[in-house]
Amino acid sequence: MRQGEQKSDHLSGFTLIEMLVVLSIIGLLAYVSVVNFRPASDRVDIVKINREISRMAQLVRLKALNDGSPGELLFDLEKRTVLAARNDDILKIPASVTVQVLTGAELVRAREKASIAFLPDGSSSGGEVRLTDASGGRSTLSINWLTGIPTILANDQP
Repeated sequence: MRQGEQKSDHLSGFTLIEMLVVLSIIGLLAYVSVVNFRPASDRVDIVKINREISRMAQLVRLKALNDGSPGELLFDLEKRTVLAARNDDILKIPASVTVQVLTGAELVRAREKASIAFLPDGSSSGGEVRLTDASGGRSTLSINWLTGIPTILANDQP
């Protein structure tokens, strides 16, 4: 060997670990992009719908407390709408969601129309709104008759 020459045992290129890290990152990005770009029609978020109904109920309750006169949350099960009567706020429920509204002291199941009244003292007629999506996921909104406060109950989501 000549003086000044050094033998190089180091080969250029990528190590196996570097390749695995890069492939893992690419796989993760591919998974995230596929999940986020599913058609919106496949996803009906029943918890989000119940949150919106809860928001409407809270507004009607607060308006009843503030104005000193009763308010109602109206359900039209044929038209698949929820109306906050004092606000003229309307929510359309998708056709793929099954809706059950239970109202009154005995929790009577409504067939076509139902309402939950909110009184100026903060109480309400009480009731439950049960939503079920096409895949069997369930979400229940309970409105306490004594306090008039809506609560979304924990339910099974497949």
